[in-house]
Amino acid sequence: MVEHRPFKPVVVGSSPTRLTLFRRARQGDPLQDSVPSMFTSTPRSLVLLLVAVPLATSCQRPRESPDAYAASVAVQRYNQRLLEAFRASRADLLAEVAGPGEVSRVSAIVAGLTAEGRHMEARQIEFTPVSVHADGPGDRGARTVTVRSRERWSYEHRGSGGETLKQGEASYRMIYTVVQEQDRWVVERAAVEPE
Repeated sequence: MVEHRPFKPVVVGSSPTRLTLFRRARQGDPLQDSVPSMFTSTPRSLVLLLVAVPLATSCQRPRESPDAYAASVAVQRYNQRLLEAFRASRADLLAEVAGPGEVSRVSAIVAGLTAEGRHMEARQIEFTPVSVHADGPGDRGARTVTVRSRERWSYEHRGSGGETLKQGEASYRMIYTVVQEQDRWVVERAAVEPE
């Protein structure tokens, strides 16, 4: 037969900062037999617990500035649109998320592939921001943020009939210059960072 024992509170410390633990009540049992040894072995264990838990929960990643967050989101939107632009062989699909210079750069790549009778299908496997740094006003007075990332992509060059001509996987360290244009953030420049 299982013996039912009620829980009794055990108060450690004094008011106003006291810790109440619950232990099973047994007649004749000393406190240390029913409370875990971490709480009774030494007062230092209790102090360590009371200090470590708040420290562990407060060690969160620092919040990004609103500009840094907006720039990171702009880079991710740019990469998504870049995939669509290469798939459709239309660099103009980047116009909402990239500046005119970047759209022109991608347009030259798309034109080169099209001249060879190819288009590219790609998939971003990994995107890891390494650093996001708000630079302040750029050349045109707009707020500027530099985003550095580590990325891994898979790609296929396909012919006009849909046949795979070349495929592979590549890893890059990228630098994006992101600027605020009125109420939106756009990628002004995307470049592979030299190793």
